[in-house]
Amino acid sequence: MLGDYVEVGCNSVLNPGTVIGRGSRVYPTSCVRGVIPEKHIWKLNGIIAAIEE
Repeated sequence: MLGDYVEVGCNSVLNPGTVIGRGSRVYPTSCVRGVIPEKHIWKLNGIIAAIEE
């Protein structure tokens, strides 16, 4: 499931059951599984960081 305003980079894989919160981003060539909270970035190697506004 993808929330509103989610951005997913090129060649990224979203595994079944993945939930990406509203306004989050996924780096290119990432393999994502699990949950990404709202307004966070999934970086390489599964590191999740909050988006600073």
